[in-house]
Amino acid sequence: MSGVKYVVIGGGILGLTSAMHLLKDDDVARVILVEKTAPLAGISGQAGAGDLPIFWSERHRDLIERSWSHHLGRSSSDGRTRHPVAWNGFDADESISVWGGTVPMSQAPSDLSAPLRRDVNPDVLPQITASWAYRISPLAHGASLLRDLRRDPRFTEIIGEAADTIPTRGGVLVRLDDGSDIQADGVIVAVGPWITAADNSWASAARALGLRTKRVFGLRAQVEPGRRGTSAFADAEQAIFILPTTRRDEIAMSIRHAEWDVDAGPGDLPREVRDKGVDAVRRLTTWGGLSDIRPRVHVDTYTPDSTPHVVAAGNQRVVLITATHGSGIRLAPALAEDAVALLRKASVVPETAGRAQ
Repeated sequence: MSGVKYVVIGGGILGLTSAMHLLKDDDVARVILVEKTAPLAGISGQAGAGDLPIFWSERHRDLIERSWSHHLGRSSSDGRTRHPVAWNGFDADESISVWGGTVPMSQAPSDLSAPLRRDVNPDVLPQITASWAYRISPLAHGASLLRDLRRDPRFTEIIGEAADTIPTRGGVLVRLDDGSDIQADGVIVAVGPWITAADNSWASAARALGLRTKRVFGLRAQVEPGRRGTSAFADAEQAIFILPTTRRDEIAMSIRHAEWDVDAGPGDLPREVRDKGVDAVRRLTTWGGLSDIRPRVHVDTYTPDSTPHVVAAGNQRVVLITATHGSGIRLAPALAEDAVALLRKASVVPETAGRAQ
């Protein structure tokens, strides 16, 4: 088969989205996804993804803006649902760092303010500003991506661990853990926190960026039937984020708590972190108490500036995507675009290549 052949290493949302972007090009003959266990079995299947559009650099703002252009107008059938957000503890300067800005409740349009007035504890309502955000269900969104990819005859999946990439005269060799090789014209690496456990070219690139692992604490819990609304909550002072899930009586929560340089894998939810989350629901919402509290503890990767990077990993034909917590899901469209553009810059894909519509 003539044409360009790519390998994408990593079957999470970033990897699947990258494969989709590669297949938009008519000159791409084949895209091979290499995943250690199964698509969405890693961090993408564990994390929640409330797309609260906070940015802290122009780079991050650009990623948010381009990714939102993909999310806008999408339905819950592919895992994306719009929600109002109550922002607590943001001053005027901080609210500028929310893409699109926030508005005081008194100035919010009725479709935004009405659900918030129902969901927000009246005692804190005067402190609240409002905006829209998206909840992205990683499993639903990933399943939608997989369905579309599997309809394309140019797409292939291989279950097995990629050990390293080796430059060749015509491209790059992807070496698998079983000793077999795949010859490719270019490679995109999106393997999440497991990158830190490797000893290869892309792990070296990640270390050069100062990539570190961090424990991410969260939980899922039930609220009294009929009391949970549709709003999301962002508490800037406590760094707590509360989101409705697809179940009408369930919430998901992320609670910032520093535990750095840990091995990838599950962990325990400390009691003080759990209590902090339970108190936030009581303090901010009208939803009542929590029951059936289930920890959601995992590990993700962060760079020193907490911004995802797309870089050449020792070889211009190998591109590494790094991500911070949640960014691999909510910013995947823009990150995948950047990865493909970097490969094109390395002349793997001609600039004149046609684009499929």
